[in-house]
Amino acid sequence: MRSEPAMKSQKAASACLQWSHERAHVPPMTSGARITDWRETLDIRARMHAGGWRVVPVCERTKGPLFADWPRFRYDPADPEPPTPRTFNAKGEPTRAKHRGTGAITSGVVAVDIDIDDADRAHAARVAFEHVAGGSPVVRWRPGAARVMLFFAPGEGVADISASIGADPAKVEIFADHAGRQVMVHGRHPSGAVLQYEGDGPESWPLAELPHLDRRTLNAAFGAALEAAAIPRDGGASRGGASLGGVRRQPNADAATAALGVELRRLLGGESMHRASNALADLLAFHIGLDAEQAARILAAVAIAAADLNPPMAERFAQMEAKAFGRARWYARIAETPPDDPDKARFWVSARVAAFKRAWRLLPPEEQAAFLDAALTMRGAA
Repeated sequence: MRSEPAMKSQKAASACLQWSHERAHVPPMTSGARITDWRETLDIRARMHAGGWRVVPVCERTKGPLFADWPRFRYDPADPEPPTPRTFNAKGEPTRAKHRGTGAITSGVVAVDIDIDDADRAHAARVAFEHVAGGSPVVRWRPGAARVMLFFAPGEGVADISASIGADPAKVEIFADHAGRQVMVHGRHPSGAVLQYEGDGPESWPLAELPHLDRRTLNAAFGAALEAAAIPRDGGASRGGASLGGVRRQPNADAATAALGVELRRLLGGESMHRASNALADLLAFHIGLDAEQAARILAAVAIAAADLNPPMAERFAQMEAKAFGRARWYARIAETPPDDPDKARFWVSARVAAFKRAWRLLPPEEQAAFLDAALTMRGAA
């Protein structure tokens, strides 16, 4: 018999599929919006795949894939529907189900998400970004919202970037050449509106033909957009594990435990989602020493509990659950990567040693020796 969390995940996946089926029969919200049929969806995906985009099928309700380990997914036009382990048939076997939405993993692409509700501020942010970086031929929008997403190709120095500054309803996010992030590019948004493009969609633009942004230009454009939208900037687009601020700076176990409690309260209370879930993943990987799979299970469980406690936000927490593995995998990888800065590296080593010790106490005796050896090796490196 499957566990309660697994059954809840199955229920969420089934609800998503039912939602997609119902939405397929909802009339378009605007004269320009339409739902593509399944053959056209597959054609769009095949054209994107041929153009170098990393296609990933997504659920329209959550804007995320319903299957685990999607960052490693490789789209095959001949076999377009991946197994969905969280839905099962009467025999208990994993089923295949149509993900009506189409997403793109942001490996090899720069996605600039101007996630601002106020039309004037959103316009100002876009104009400022394009003034520095130039325009993009692929601009996603949706009826009834001021939010837009611009697509570029990564240039020199742009890799493994995931940055989000601001908070709903005004933030700017950048996912650049990052294999652990994905964005929805075609389908019906959870709001009911169909995603549109100002000109051609991504299926008409091979990645190699998009304008390239180097890191200096990207950071400058990012800062200009934030300033134009009056969003306080607390840091730029950072690469990999180069940043060790925020929740990382916990001096001891008590402080790390307290920080975990704070982020859990923010999540379960519905006060914060994106930043709190990122902080929780970072704490679990960096200070507690969990691997990606362990941290993902905790993030998914927290999302399920938070959805039960905050029914009006259930869809957003379903998105958090769908992103649990990608988020945990990203922070687990950062936790294992020493920074280049010597001062930060010393802190990194001491924090990792402490994390090893905490994890060591949870292990069975026969495995503790190997962990202790690893911790001593880390101390020697310090």
